[in-house]
Amino acid sequence: GCNIANVSREYKQKLNIRCPFCRHLYAKSEEENERQNKKRFEANDPFALREVGRKHFRDGDHKRAFEYLAKAADLGDAQSQYFLSHMYRE
Repeated sequence: GCNIANVSREYKQKLNIRCPFCRHLYAKSEEENERQNKKRFEANDPFALREVGRKHFRDGDHKRAFEYLAKAADLGDAQSQYFLSHMYRE
């Protein structure tokens, strides 16, 4: 709903499209994206912590994945709680 309306408004008005959550401009390069993610991670942003945890899980480091996902879940991230439930099940 509201995210689609916001992106549509920005597109129609030829504005730079911004993140619907933090309202910063989207990264234009992979390096800029990495810098933004690192800042979010260092600020204990649950989304960034979840993504780091998922990366560790994909890389096979389940212990570190659990640590990051648990921290994000403690901060209220429902998707991290979901991923943790799958880790417990396996």
